[in-house]
Amino acid sequence: MADIAIPTLLLNAMSRNPAKLQDPNLLTTLAEQCAKDIGMRQDGPSDTRVYPKNGHVGIMVFTPILESHIILTTYPEFRLINITVESCKPFDFMQVIGFWTEHLELEHHMVAILNRAQPWYWSPEKTVRDALEYEL
Repeated sequence: MADIAIPTLLLNAMSRNPAKLQDPNLLTTLAEQCAKDIGMRQDGPSDTRVYPKNGHVGIMVFTPILESHIILTTYPEFRLINITVESCKPFDFMQVIGFWTEHLELEHHMVAILNRAQPWYWSPEKTVRDALEYEL
């Protein structure tokens, strides 16, 4: 894989312990710890929101880091979490995946790694197919 100038990790997974996906304090603490563990510097407090709607609960955590951000979005009813880690400097994708897998008891991972600095990313005439076929 070529060097990635603006690496973005997208991780979707299911938790064997959905109660953890309903705990805003735990999720916020973990997002902030993840940033530290990969050598990122937090840039202000995390913004954590709980969305109870129609009997469903979801939590969103936005943790700003000087290099970019970490975003968590949970759907506890479905045992699902979406995690985005974006940075202007390289980081260890496997370390991040391992961190979340361990702390939230994740399984059934779907992972995408994007390089937002690639030419196709900013080119409006390119299609999603072009993006998927771009050689990293």
